[in-house]
Amino acid sequence: MLQKPIINMEPATGKMDNCYQLAHAYVPYQVLGEVYSPSEALCKGTLFPRLYMPYQYERS
Repeated sequence: MLQKPIINMEPATGKMDNCYQLAHAYVPYQVLGEVYSPSEALCKGTLFPRLYMPYQYERS
């Protein structure tokens, strides 16, 4: 069911000080290990065997 929008809402107009960083990423070093062949990687959706997690479902 659709709801009516709230009309009295106003967008936030506050500003952040320049001393704050928007984001800071941490990316650890990675070592290239075992990889699938290009054709197998396309079938499995990943180049890296450690990332391959097939969807498992239960039949009822």
